[in-house]
Amino acid sequence: IANALADLHHNGLLHRDLKSHNVLLSSTNYIKVADLGLARTYASQMTLGTGTLLWTAPEVLTRDSSYDYAADIYSFGVILTELSTLKVPFEGMSLSQWAIMDEVRKGTLRPEIGDNCPLWLRQLATDCMAQDPAQRPSAQKIVTLLDRQRRVEDTPSTPVPAKAATAATANAAAALSNGSNGSSTSNKSFSALSTTSLVSTAMVCPLCQNSHSIEAETCPDCGSPTPTPAMKLKGLLQRVAVAKKRGIDITTTLPCFVCNEPYPIMATVCEECEFDELPDDAEKLRLLVKIVERAAKAPMAG
Repeated sequence: IANALADLHHNGLLHRDLKSHNVLLSSTNYIKVADLGLARTYASQMTLGTGTLLWTAPEVLTRDSSYDYAADIYSFGVILTELSTLKVPFEGMSLSQWAIMDEVRKGTLRPEIGDNCPLWLRQLATDCMAQDPAQRPSAQKIVTLLDRQRRVEDTPSTPVPAKAATAATANAAAALSNGSNGSSTSNKSFSALSTTSLVSTAMVCPLCQNSHSIEAETCPDCGSPTPTPAMKLKGLLQRVAVAKKRGIDITTTLPCFVCNEPYPIMATVCEECEFDELPDDAEKLRLLVKIVERAAKAPMAG
């Protein structure tokens, strides 16, 4: 789909009605983007309501506004949510279609991406559905990102020696049992790489595609600024949440400076003593990185 959009946009065309219904799956090995009846040469002023509304970008829903290739990118982002949730956009919502479209136009509503979505796919879908068209990636940039992700997933992981894997599995099971006695039985086992792979503290620069520490304020390779500490903190917490669903529990509380009681890392005030001079987002990110890195090393201890 991304390749088709890249070809269209390279040739000065918009699709203008991109949706899952217009994506044809071959019985062999290819996908086609169909229904180009609304496609036309790029122009800054176009007709409102030409596409199917649930996949339509907010700027297209705004009367007398202009739009460009980014409108197709928004629709592509909506398709990504369908791939993640296996549901059509806004399925199950009690709002009318026009009420939904009004919320989309104002930027207060987007299709649900789903809780089990990989972080890279969640970020891509979110970027594609950005309210500001200028903030959405180009089709060619999406192709580059997806190609890189495919290469990463095709790269075989380094095998863990049997002895180390056995020891790590035992240590991980003990750590996850929360101090239960040795007679209890667990139906889960984890390799030495489980925690590390699930909750990496690295991030990929969207500009140069190189990996670096999530704490970096700028990419060390290309110098582009990284997201805000708040956004990176939220992303790392999402990785921790996914790991928890797979049986790897990492503490995300911090001790209060005044009463020493634990409080959620995203809290702005201690509920126990109401102390409100808690660390800022940058410091919380630094602490969470240390917590995650320590947890990643724990299964290998001993």
